[in-house]
Amino acid sequence: MKKLGLGLSLLLSCIALAQFVGYISDMGSHARHSHLAPMKQLWVKEVPPIRLDQFRLMDTKAHPFYPKDLQGRWHILLFGYTACPDVCPTTLRVLTQVLEVLAQAGNLPVPQALFISIDPERDTPSHLSRYLDKIHNKIIGLLGSEAELKHLLHTLRSDFKIEKHDGKVTVNHPTPLFLVNPQGECIGMFTHPQDAAKLKEALQAVLQEYAIPAEI
Repeated sequence: MKKLGLGLSLLLSCIALAQFVGYISDMGSHARHSHLAPMKQLWVKEVPPIRLDQFRLMDTKAHPFYPKDLQGRWHILLFGYTACPDVCPTTLRVLTQVLEVLAQAGNLPVPQALFISIDPERDTPSHLSRYLDKIHNKIIGLLGSEAELKHLLHTLRSDFKIEKHDGKVTVNHPTPLFLVNPQGECIGMFTHPQDAAKLKEALQAVLQEYAIPAEI
């Protein structure tokens, strides 16, 4: 009887362990990218998508930009600042190359690129406009208050930080490209988009997966 009881106890322990492992695996399959997804992969999908429905920004011509302005077209969001020495200009140039290739191919929708400045003190509308015109005149520059920018980035499960010390300004900001579908939902992000060939391949694959007809 003791041997039977020990065997039954061992069997129950194994079943409990298997259930626990299954539970943890299920949690992982539904977790957002900021928790468990391997950031080494280029494309990280949001499950479920994040709806962007509460923000108010302004473009470089002082026109307001609301969540409704994301409706009806794919968008790519990039957060940065004009004084960024390397990451922002590199990513913007790579992104414009990729979008130009998509436009020339003509078989997939071309997302609208939005460059959102997280340095409202130094990035005036006119300065941001001149900065983007040097890179590509079809990129829309957006600005907002620190509170609005924080809210939007927190919605995307990200953040930024600006520190000032001895006259020097240090800016820490997210570097991924956030992809927003025509319903105004962020469906994922490209985590290290500095390689044009890899970014093009990944973006094309995502757009083809959703099989949205090319916009006219």
